[in-house]
Amino acid sequence: MKSIIPLLAAWLLTIPLRAQLIPASSTFAPDHILIKFRSNVEQTVPAAATTNALSTLLTRLNLPAGAELSEPAFSQLLRIQQSTANRAAHIATPDATVDLNRFLYLRLPPGLSAEKCVQLLKNHPLLEYAELDGVGSAAQIPNDPIFNVQWHLANNSKPSACIQAPAAWDITTGSTNVLVAVLDSGLNSALSEFTNRVVPGYNFVSNNTNTADDNDHGTSVAGTLAANANNGVVGAGVDWHCRILPVKVLDANNYGYYSWWAEGVDYAVALGAKVINLSAGGTTSDTTLTYSITNAIAHGVVFVVSAGNDSIGTIRFPGNLTNCITVGATDQQDQRCGFSNFGPQIDLVAPGTNINTVGIDGTWWY
Repeated sequence: MKSIIPLLAAWLLTIPLRAQLIPASSTFAPDHILIKFRSNVEQTVPAAATTNALSTLLTRLNLPAGAELSEPAFSQLLRIQQSTANRAAHIATPDATVDLNRFLYLRLPPGLSAEKCVQLLKNHPLLEYAELDGVGSAAQIPNDPIFNVQWHLANNSKPSACIQAPAAWDITTGSTNVLVAVLDSGLNSALSEFTNRVVPGYNFVSNNTNTADDNDHGTSVAGTLAANANNGVVGAGVDWHCRILPVKVLDANNYGYYSWWAEGVDYAVALGAKVINLSAGGTTSDTTLTYSITNAIAHGVVFVVSAGNDSIGTIRFPGNLTNCITVGATDQQDQRCGFSNFGPQIDLVAPGTNINTVGIDGTWWY
């Protein structure tokens, strides 16, 4: 079988470049919106090449010149995967058409704002919905003074404050049969803390396979979750054997569009993730991401998300969805961390400050 690398390289050249950094003041994407066609529209789209099908669909929206429709990267990844599998099995690959079961990106024409475009398409008979692509951010890691090394795992002075990991480890220290997707800023997979544990992932910020961490948040989260134990390095993660799937959905400033998160969730489900962790959230709700999370949970995925670190009684989206496992943060005294959001949508709380974990450079920090 021929290498898939040339195919991937050619495909990547056809994808519009995404912004590498999202301004901290942004609440939604200024250059595109998200749309989803109704299921019956597919019957009226000719069986043609994807670009022609997208052109046909765009024409039916009656937008000003300069608008563009494009598929999410995940849909294109699936198409390449299927085409490669068909060639390997000597099966003819049918002409590719648009996957209307997923959302599409609508790049805005000059002079048309995202808000105005959503209003224009709000009641369009061909569309299930049109919405802004919201912006969310990771919960920042508090840099508090050091009290106890990994007190969150075992804490003799305040046993109720920790998760009592040693008792759990008497039952299990984890299994390689479990794939955990960490949707975050990436991962430094070269660190000894993750040796033989990392499954190749994807970068939905830049549309490539480079999942290197350019912030530190993702590596720290993965270290808390699953750093190797008994390897001569300072600390240990909660799970010592699960496989880790890094999915980069946050940029170097810890911000990400909801569409990146939705693609990351779909991707993790397709690769067989049993657990998805998203330590991030936004202030607005979103249909696209809600669909992806609901689908993941319907496939048996345990979806874990943070409540947010705004110190308010409002849970960030998607943590306010009832089907997620939403986690708030507590301190060494088993009290709510001052920065942690709170409210009835929280399912449980867990240690969330002064946590000893591995950083992007391999050093352990709090």
